Amino acid sequence: MEETPSTKTLRMVAEDGASLPPFQASQYVHLFVEIDGVSTARPYAISSAPSQHQYYDLTVKRAQGGFVSNYLLDHVAAGQHLLSSGPMGIGRDAGDCASCPVTATRTSVTMN
Repeated sequence: MEETPSTKTLRMVAEDGASLPPFQASQYVHLFVEIDGVSTARPYAISSAPSQHQYYDLTVKRAQGGFVSNYLLDHVAAGQHLLSSGPMGIGRDAGDCASCPVTATRTSVTMN
């Protein structure tokens, strides 16, 4: 979903159609990408409502000279498969989450 010329929201769904791990406001996922043979990851805040578990919306703003943001905005298309971490960071009222598992999730991008 294009929000502005420099901002796009990527809707991530589980490849197998299952529900994604629950999250709380202010949490984020690491998005793993390979660009020109370079493997890297960047954290992106989940911008969708925590009340649903079928997708994560990740709103990406173009950063001048940004390696990953420019790739996501210019080259990622619907149906592309990406790997992300599970939700990370202590959300509001999340309590102590030191023992919460963080698992990798294979996701696909949808563009609504």
